[in-house]
Amino acid sequence: MLKHGSVYPDIRVMRTRALLIEALLGLMMEKGFHELKTKEIADRAGINRVTFYDHFSSKEELLSEVMDGTLNEYAAIIDQMSAISAPSPTDLFLAVQLSVRHIKDNAAFYKVMLLTQGVPEFASRFHERIYQAMYNSYRKAAPVNTKVNPELYINWIIGGAIGVFTYWLKNDLQPSEEEIMEQILMIAESTSRLLL
Repeated sequence: MLKHGSVYPDIRVMRTRALLIEALLGLMMEKGFHELKTKEIADRAGINRVTFYDHFSSKEELLSEVMDGTLNEYAAIIDQMSAISAPSPTDLFLAVQLSVRHIKDNAAFYKVMLLTQGVPEFASRFHERIYQAMYNSYRKAAPVNTKVNPELYINWIIGGAIGVFTYWLKNDLQPSEEEIMEQILMIAESTSRLLL
C-alpha cells in the first residue's frame, strides 16, 4: 500500500503486516492453522480485527501471502543459478550460501511449515515451486551422464535438501551456518560425481 502516490511503502503498513505474519507463525507453532481464528491473530499482533481486515480478507489470504513470498524468494536463488549455463564452484558456493541464509532468515516460517502439521499442503507447494526452478537449472547445465533421469534426480536433490534443512531447524540451527554450508557443499560434490 502506497501513501499519497509515494513510491515508498507506508512504514506503518509494513510494520502491521510484519506483526500479523509474526503472530500467525507464532500461533501456528502452538496449534494447527485450521483451528486459528482471525481474532486470535489480530490479538497476538496487538491490533484489532478491523485493522486485520484492512490488510487481509482472511487468515487464508495472510497465509498464502507468507507462503508465496517466502517460496518465491527461495526459488529466485535457484533461478539465479539457472541463468548461468556452466556454474563454477564459486557459483555453487554462492547458491548454497544464499539458500542457507534464506532458511536461517526465515527459520520461524520453515519451522512451522516443516516441523508441524500446520499446513499439510505446504510440502507439495514447496516441492513444486523448487522443482520447477531446479529443472530449469538442470537443463541448462547439460550433465554429462544423460542416463540419469532428470525428474528422479531433481526429486532426490529436493528430498535431500528438505531433509538437511529439517534436521537443522529441529536442532535450533545447529551446527552453525558455516558448518551446515560446508556439509551441503561436500554432499553436493559427492552427488555431482555420480553424474560424471
